[in-house]
Amino acid sequence: MKTELDSKLNQLLESLSTANLKMCDALKKEHECLTKHDNEELLTVINEKKQLSLLIENQTRTIHKHLIEMGLKKGIYGLQTYLETRPKSDDNQTLKLWLSIEILLKKNKTHNEGNGAIVELNRKHTLRSLDVLRGQTGTQANETYGSDGYTQKEKITRNISIA
Repeated sequence: MKTELDSKLNQLLESLSTANLKMCDALKKEHECLTKHDNEELLTVINEKKQLSLLIENQTRTIHKHLIEMGLKKGIYGLQTYLETRPKSDDNQTLKLWLSIEILLKKNKTHNEGNGAIVELNRKHTLRSLDVLRGQTGTQANETYGSDGYTQKEKITRNISIA
C-alpha cells in the first residue's frame, strides 16, 4: 500500500534524478569547452555545475531527513536495503527511481574524472611551458637541492622570457 510518505519520497527522488540529469548535461558541456579551449563558456558551465552541486547536496539532505521520518534509522544509507526488502507487490517506482539515480551518479563520476584528467593535463602543459619560458628545462638532471631541502631547478643562462 502506497502511503503519503512513499509518494513524497518518489517526488524527492524524481527531483534528484532531474538534477543529476542536468549535471550530466553540464559535464558534457564542460568536456566540449575543455576540448575546444573555450574559456568563456567554460566559466559559465563551471558556475552552472556549482549551482547544480549545491542543489543535489540539498536534495540529498532532504531525502535523508525524509527517510528518517519514514523510520529508516540510517536514512539514505539504508535506502537500498529498504527497497530490496519491500514486498514485490509494492509499487516498483521508488526502486526504479533509485536505480536510475545510481546509474546517473556513476555516469557523472566518469564524466567528471575524464574532465579532471583533461584539466590536469592542461595544467602540466602550462607549467612546462612556463618553465621553458623561464629557461628551466625541468629535467631531473638539472634539479638540485636548495638550502630548504627541496629540489630547485637549475637556471639555464639564457632566459627566453627576457630575450
